[in-house]
Amino acid sequence: MLNVVCSWWGDLYDVSYVNKLYGQVKRNCSLDFKFFVQTENDLNGLNPWIEAIPFERYKPEGEKFTKMWDRPKCNYWSPNFLPGLKIALDLDILILDDLAKIIELYQGEPLCLRSWWHDHENKYWFKQNYGAKINGGCFVWENNIPVHNDLKKNWDVISFCFKTMDNYVTWRQLKEFELIGPEYSYSFNRGRSYPDNMEIRTKQDAVFCLFNTDKGHDHIELHEAYEKYDWIKDYWHI
Repeated sequence: MLNVVCSWWGDLYDVSYVNKLYGQVKRNCSLDFKFFVQTENDLNGLNPWIEAIPFERYKPEGEKFTKMWDRPKCNYWSPNFLPGLKIALDLDILILDDLAKIIELYQGEPLCLRSWWHDHENKYWFKQNYGAKINGGCFVWENNIPVHNDLKKNWDVISFCFKTMDNYVTWRQLKEFELIGPEYSYSFNRGRSYPDNMEIRTKQDAVFCLFNTDKGHDHIELHEAYEKYDWIKDYWHI
């Protein structure tokens, strides 16, 4: 049994994002699965087939001097989080093909996506800002004790230095993950792989279309793309 999990906090996305992610998984996963959402939001309107679980140690609010805004994802690495094989998906992800194609890549080492569309080597600000080489839109794992132990021991420093889970994994834990190749995902707003395939806002052959956005770059969110591009309507629905 595959455990599928997402995290939902704050008011940037409403409950429809969670339900639509479940709908995508149901249509695009040939494996038996259970679906969980890590949240403390109001559950009104949540699909009854989705099981809500509370945040454990790392909560979205309540800590002073904490830079990491997506810290609830740190709960994924707890040994007590969920049993067995797990895949974590961001809410703003579009699933275009069978998730089994991702699960088949798992050989015992945790998996994550890489931001292949970035020119990591030649951007002067990359190291200065602890830029991310991975994309946390998808993780696959059974356990990751080294990451859990590092977070538990060094949380004050980690949460102060790194603004996202992606930045943290890139600079402290990259060796603990196998990277999923560019043939399996691309960024709607940025392209697939630098510099050879930077085509944006089109349907491409992949399992995932990712909606990572930055202000000031004319990027659009998934719900905005839904209104402008008819092909997205074929995938993003309940």
